[in-house]
Amino acid sequence: MGGAVVDGWRVGLRSEDVEIIDPVPLEIDGTLPIELRGALHLLGPGRHHVSGDPDRNWLDGDGLAHMVAFDERGATYRRRYVTTRKKAAEDLAGRRLFATLGSPPPGGLLRRFWFMAPRSPANRGVVVHADRVLALWDGSRPYALDPATLETVGEEDFGGVLRNTWDSFTSSPKLDAATGELWGFGATRWRSGRVVVWRIDGRGVGHCAARARLGRRVGVGVFALTPTRAVVLLPPLGLPRMPWPLVTGKAAVAECWEWRPERGVHVLVVDRTTGAVRRTTAGARFVTAVAQAFDDGDNVVVDAVSYRDPRILDAAFELMRGELRTTAYGTLERFRIRPDGTVEQAKLPPLEAPAVAPGAEGPSARVFGVTLNPKAGFVGLAVAVDVGTGKVTWAAPHPDEVAGPPAVVPRAGGLPWVLYPVLDTARARTTVRVYDGTALGDGPVAEVILPDPVPLGFRTAWSPHRREVPVAPSGAAC
Repeated sequence: MGGAVVDGWRVGLRSEDVEIIDPVPLEIDGTLPIELRGALHLLGPGRHHVSGDPDRNWLDGDGLAHMVAFDERGATYRRRYVTTRKKAAEDLAGRRLFATLGSPPPGGLLRRFWFMAPRSPANRGVVVHADRVLALWDGSRPYALDPATLETVGEEDFGGVLRNTWDSFTSSPKLDAATGELWGFGATRWRSGRVVVWRIDGRGVGHCAARARLGRRVGVGVFALTPTRAVVLLPPLGLPRMPWPLVTGKAAVAECWEWRPERGVHVLVVDRTTGAVRRTTAGARFVTAVAQAFDDGDNVVVDAVSYRDPRILDAAFELMRGELRTTAYGTLERFRIRPDGTVEQAKLPPLEAPAVAPGAEGPSARVFGVTLNPKAGFVGLAVAVDVGTGKVTWAAPHPDEVAGPPAVVPRAGGLPWVLYPVLDTARARTTVRVYDGTALGDGPVAEVILPDPVPLGFRTAWSPHRREVPVAPSGAAC
């Protein structure tokens, strides 16, 4: 993020209060590749108020799901809010009821104490698996959406393994392209800090792959997957032992987080076959996303987006005040985890919101994402990084454009097609640009024009045409 007063960005901070339930056809500039047969899903904060009461934090907004569906006739669009417990109750009451990451709950001391834990807005991540669209948030169970209509089906428990609303599943799970499994982790909110690694099979049934106790509360974390191992990276960010401002309702969770760099990044490496867990520590970083992970002999390599510290979180408050003064930029960083527990860390080129084509992970992978737009002064320029050589390829920058997280669409015999949602702040519209993954700098081959600007802060996922899956039986908890 750059340090500047927000002007054009205000377009992307508007709330979107109108749903589009029935699909509407979209205007297309150019020719869509024939491989684009499926759906682009976007999910993020869509409403930055509760009945007119503004959120204090950019990431508190209720989750809004968007879908751009592609077929031989062209493209259509629809959007719907995720009907979370939080949103349903607050819509019915016509006022704010619950705490969020950035705002304490309303009311007196007793009520603020009782409701100090934030409720899920289901706005942090999206993945398509087992014929369900999952709207994700790190502190709760996912919400399942119908992949055709985006109607909220309900909270997802993966066959009963997430037994109650306090169980959680990461907003950054990983799909295994070879097995069709979805892997991720969840963490308890209690002082014991238990982490559970979950394997969700192709039917949507959860199985406990491993568990570990940390002896302290778990804050944010990210997840990586190789053909043989699962990796959890937990930055040294969390709540203090007794967060009095939170307990008394004077501050929100995000205002009470404590940065403890002396602890370093806690690393859990799980053998996918045996469930054995190895623990080690890496140098302190605020790790926000995983680009890729792969096995390199006996070593495990994870390429992740990292910051020196969590100052970037201040930007989520600043944006809602109409300013952006925090200067912090993410960069790719390689974590090489050796069998003896040592971790070698090396910086790669700057990049955020990373994506790699499924099955293309490895030492020569091309990572797509966004980086600093030099003409605009903030992050939002489409970029590709070849991690083997360090070569960087940029799309042409424009002072009024903000590119969002990309989605990759595999194609036979070459690098993928890459879909970038782009907000044009001057024209107040969002388009989906389709780039050839081999030639990002040549400009898009097609551009799909959406009916309204999509609020900033979303995540993306691509799914091919739907496939029928059998009914899921019960899962296996730890």
